Amino acid sequence: MNELNHSRRGLLKQAGLGVGLAATAPLSLGSAATHAAGRSKTKQLIETDVLVVGGGPAGIGAALGAARAGSKTLLIESCGFFGGVASWSLGMPINQMRPQRKARSVVHELLIKKLLDYGDQAVHIGEHQLYCHVDYLKVAILDALEEAECKYLVFIQA
Repeated sequence: MNELNHSRRGLLKQAGLGVGLAATAPLSLGSAATHAAGRSKTKQLIETDVLVVGGGPAGIGAALGAARAGSKTLLIESCGFFGGVASWSLGMPINQMRPQRKARSVVHELLIKKLLDYGDQAVHIGEHQLYCHVDYLKVAILDALEEAECKYLVFIQA
């Protein structure tokens, strides 16, 4: 019987292997063993160049960056919406969106512009933080993903 490696390093190695395998194969349902043996009766869902797992701030940035650079990108999220903790809360400041009142990145500015376009109820910009209504944030993220032609799936357990 093999003993599982429960260290952080072991987990990262296993996760890296899993992400590497996932990124090189078309997304399909079914076991890897069945698929590899050529006996798969599963249907391929999507073919992608870049697979991003997790729709929090880092995942959104990675997916938008890849899609805007021309890669066929798929973002998957376990919840029914994107945005991470900021979208779960009733409202909270999102810090360091404009440190020293300067643009942080193209993706940050894209989301800020969308929120500003929705009106005063959507967002208030502080010295370096945003105070935004979470429902507007969710819509801004979806609009940005669709504008970049980034495919996405929600309620997916990776």
